[in-house]
Amino acid sequence: MNLSSRIVITGLGVVSPLGNDPQTLWKALKDGRCAIKSEKFLEEKGYMIPKYALCDTSFSQDSQRGKEMALYAMKQSIAEDGFTGELSGVYVGTSMGESEVFEECASKSSGSFEEGLANRFAEVIRENFQLKGPAYGYGSACAAGNYAIGSAADALRLGLVDVAFAGGIEPLSHIALIGFIRSRAMASGECKPFDKVRSGMQIGEGGAILRLEREADAIQRGAKIYAVVGELGLSCDAYHPTSPRKDGSGMAAAMEIALKNSNLSPSEIDWVCAHGTATLISDHAESKALHKVFGSKLPLVTGFKGALGHTMGAASAIEALVCVLALQHQEVLKTVGFENPDEELDVPVSCKNKKHTLKKVINSAYGFGGINSCLILEKV
Repeated sequence: MNLSSRIVITGLGVVSPLGNDPQTLWKALKDGRCAIKSEKFLEEKGYMIPKYALCDTSFSQDSQRGKEMALYAMKQSIAEDGFTGELSGVYVGTSMGESEVFEECASKSSGSFEEGLANRFAEVIRENFQLKGPAYGYGSACAAGNYAIGSAADALRLGLVDVAFAGGIEPLSHIALIGFIRSRAMASGECKPFDKVRSGMQIGEGGAILRLEREADAIQRGAKIYAVVGELGLSCDAYHPTSPRKDGSGMAAAMEIALKNSNLSPSEIDWVCAHGTATLISDHAESKALHKVFGSKLPLVTGFKGALGHTMGAASAIEALVCVLALQHQEVLKTVGFENPDEELDVPVSCKNKKHTLKKVINSAYGFGGINSCLILEKV
């Protein structure tokens, strides 16, 4: 076992509002599709903003929905060669967990509250695939996917597991929808990341599971290697329950820590997959952070929440998978919903698909409570 080996990604699995496999998702994003739309069942329930980016209807409509998504993404991540290793760990992030369980417990006085907790997605994967390693759940809000992937990489570096399955899962949550509507964070029109006329976010569901291994082990068994997992930078604003610091200093700190721990300079980053919620405050703070880290030489920036909605605890996992595909295709995709540049933000937002040399990219994810994360991914 080579503990000094780099950590690589050897399997990809995804469930998303724009496709339930990596190739379909990539094509949909490249075509500029948007999955966010008004849903009749939400209108009938009386939601002020009945919009959601929903996945395929073949998944359960009850308290098993998220678990089915987790297993579906997991199956894809091992499908190429079926490899799970002798000691496999599972690391899965989420924001709300299986929140329909909480709805059932409240309305019917039935069900098991524990079945809705954040750790259940990881445990369900371990149980169904009979894995022998640890199973961890990460409830670190909208940065949870990055947390899970970074933790999995650390476990491999430390020799705690032979293989790690990591990502994030977030099924439909009525609780989240009500909360975001009442907090006035939701846009009634389009979701427009970094756009001058942006007015708020919209939410979605989905998930992604990546298979991680030590590079030396992957090479020895002849595995296909998609990308290299770099360092994870974390910080916490400790500023406000929902808003980031207006100067973006907490977000910048996460990027700076990831770069420092990777021995990289900002100029070596070729592209940023931004958090880009399309809220006035968050996009403004993120632009400040980008300028603080990169100065006047910002790399291209893309936000995918205008296409997929904000999938919360799954967002950075799905976006990490999209980063891997971008490294594979050597292409930066456009930001769906972005039309009017905001001179105040002054960020080079991608407005069209463009072939671009990509060696090292940043996947940014920030959450309520000032939870900031930045994961670096590299071309093999």
